[in-house]
Amino acid sequence: PVREVAFTEHECQELLRQAREAITSINSIIANNPPAKAEAMLAGPSPGACRYCVFRPSCTAYRKARESATAAEGWPEDLWGRVREKRVLGNGRILLILQPSVLGSPQAAIRGLSPESDRHPALPDLSPGDDAAVFSLRGNGQGGTFQETAWTVIYRLEGGSKQT
Repeated sequence: PVREVAFTEHECQELLRQAREAITSINSIIANNPPAKAEAMLAGPSPGACRYCVFRPSCTAYRKARESATAAEGWPEDLWGRVREKRVLGNGRILLILQPSVLGSPQAAIRGLSPESDRHPALPDLSPGDDAAVFSLRGNGQGGTFQETAWTVIYRLEGGSKQT
């Protein structure tokens, strides 16, 4: 049904002024700070803000928020840590076991990853000892066990020490 929304020209002008002020402030932060500092100043990580954000894999503020969160409730199912094992399963899919970088976290098993290199370009080169990040997983209700989704992406991170 049609609904009438009452507003005044003054209210519209005020919204436009606030929008211009926000753009000026954001552009100033970007122009006057190194990229990492600007990112930290502008980022506001939260489960709702980060859930569908395509920049999560490169967002330092997101990773810091996740590592310091006491509970992961509502956060996207993302993992990063050291590869402990990579194994081809009987059905041809891949099992990846990660030791998350958050201290005290139990190992995480990611079952059923597609072995296709065009689906996960980093997966063929991953081996035990490498650092990796896997984003947009689905937990299966059993702690520490995850599955691939249509949006899962895998990254090999620099700095792995190749120690198992």
